[in-house]
Amino acid sequence: MKKIIFLSIISLSLCLPLFSCKKQSFRKGIKVGVISNYLDTSEVSEIKDAYDSVISWLKKNRIEYIFRKPNGNTSENRETSIRILNSSGCNYFITLGSEFGESIDFIKKRFPDNKTIAFDVSYDDVFYSVYEDYNPSKREEKIKEYKLGECIHLVDFKKEELGFIGGYSLIKEGNSNVGFLANKNTPENNHYGYGFIKGVEEASKELNKEVNIKYAYMNSNEKNNETIGRLDTWFGQGMESLFVTGRNAYKNAVHSASKNGVFGKVIIGDTNRSEELDSGYKDNILEI
Repeated sequence: MKKIIFLSIISLSLCLPLFSCKKQSFRKGIKVGVISNYLDTSEVSEIKDAYDSVISWLKKNRIEYIFRKPNGNTSENRETSIRILNSSGCNYFITLGSEFGESIDFIKKRFPDNKTIAFDVSYDDVFYSVYEDYNPSKREEKIKEYKLGECIHLVDFKKEELGFIGGYSLIKEGNSNVGFLANKNTPENNHYGYGFIKGVEEASKELNKEVNIKYAYMNSNEKNNETIGRLDTWFGQGMESLFVTGRNAYKNAVHSASKNGVFGKVIIGDTNRSEELDSGYKDNILEI
């Protein structure tokens, strides 16, 4: 489903049909610069899904493109890569990752005629880099003031909403002891966590029931004994279900749940990992 959404957004933004049946040379007048800081082609993630969808669509529609990964995760490196793509003839930019929020103002001012699709970038990501002491409560006011323009399209994955759905659904399904685990304490994971807590709170109010929430960050991208030990304790204390997000954090959750014989639901917040799991646990995995 996500890949269909990605394809539709690209097609509409470039004003092209979703599928092209005729074999032809590259379309004239269109050259796309694709750029991402965190792309790991061996990893399953929403950014990898977006990348695969973008590249597949560009190839299918015979559109010339250049992919570039900045030399480092800094504003200066991202802006340098954008300049290089533009000097290479790219008149469209597709950015992948929320860190490009701080590059939008640069693109708007330096390349106002280039169409840009920014995946996983919200207005908040842009405004935090534009306005000092920006407050999200002023978002609508700033949207009118800033005037993003017709050439830039922000595609926000709405992590708060996804987290809310996860937390809300777990309580509505009868759970009262739930947990949240993320790989690292980052703004993206904080959005998931905030939404998760709000969803749990809303559902518990509707059902007039008490709930218990456990919440932690791993400070690691990989499966590790420290995190598994913490989850073992959580499950031992009666935790029924867990929302997990961030790279390989899900491996800790699945390992602990399986080891403890606790087959509660594990909600994975970024992508569907069920194909990587043992068949005995697949039915207990939800994708949000």
